Amino acid sequence: MNVYSKIPLYLLSAGLTFAAAAPVLAACVSNDCSALGYTKSESACSGDIIRCPFDTSKVFCKEKEVYVMAAGDLLYSDKTTSKNMIEGKTVIGVVVDPSRRIASYKFETNRQWASSNYYKVQMDVPNLPNLTDEQAKNDFNGKSNTSALVIASTSLYPAANYCYNLTTVGTSKGDWYLPAAGELLLMLNKFNQMNIGFAKAAGTQLTKGYSRAEYNSSTETHNSDCGGGGDVSSRGYTCASYVINYSGDDNKASIDSSNRYWAVWSEGPRVRCFIKF
Repeated sequence: MNVYSKIPLYLLSAGLTFAAAAPVLAACVSNDCSALGYTKSESACSGDIIRCPFDTSKVFCKEKEVYVMAAGDLLYSDKTTSKNMIEGKTVIGVVVDPSRRIASYKFETNRQWASSNYYKVQMDVPNLPNLTDEQAKNDFNGKSNTSALVIASTSLYPAANYCYNLTTVGTSKGDWYLPAAGELLLMLNKFNQMNIGFAKAAGTQLTKGYSRAEYNSSTETHNSDCGGGGDVSSRGYTCASYVINYSGDDNKASIDSSNRYWAVWSEGPRVRCFIKF
């Protein structure tokens, strides 16, 4: 006969309970907060907390969600960001690229890259590199490009001067700039994410298509487009900027080499000013 058959069941269950509780009892005796489940600090908590009786700095709680910045998040005047609107804060833009820490102004406008007088004055901007289509895709120097355009003239380059002179709550003249081609590609390749952010910011939605829906960059075209003097206005484009569009057909933004002339004709393409934060 099994000796345990004569042991009352309540004693067996009690023994099992004591065995299971042994580590907890040991933790209590040794005042071990971690072993008892108090493994977090108050700053990591969301909602109610229970403090360890042996060390009140150690708590048990629901862990706070860790915020990771992403394209489409809101940028505030104090240069902080969030996924959704925070009451009492002023939204000035929408995050374009978290790693580069660049954001777009929440509104857009139309400005020529170069005014009509540009034809009569010069066809190449001093200290602004002339890039090929492939080089333009990797141009992320919008801030320095804008500075070069503003230094060259305060009247010949309306788009660059508009962004340079833009001020919002928490920003000063010179903080905003006309983005380079590579920076615009970053934004337009996240078309849907960005538009969700602009909607939250009560801003202007990005547009897609060609011609009037293209965005002006601060990246100057390569030398073969700059002409050799004389009247070049009939040629369609000069040494102007690259314009970037998002057709929506293949969900990919591209440099529209054929429509560079929009940069210097009429009211100009759309302009989205950027800021580093």
